[in-house]
Amino acid sequence: MTLTAVEARYELPDADPDTTVELWHHGEHIHLTGGSATTRPTPPIPAPAPVPHSPRRPQMKGRAPS
Repeated sequence: MTLTAVEARYELPDADPDTTVELWHHGEHIHLTGGSATTRPTPPIPAPAPVPHSPRRPQMKGRAPS
């Protein structure tokens, strides 16, 4: 596999023509045989998610008498 910012290239250069590999590329099922190659686009990077807020500790209303 060769991965760039715009595409992924899958190939089995040294495999026999009878060799078959099945793989998934972002939800797409790909059948690859020996000696063949295929390229698929690399999906864009999603926007970053907002930073989550820190959990707050509950405030104590008062202390129990000791």
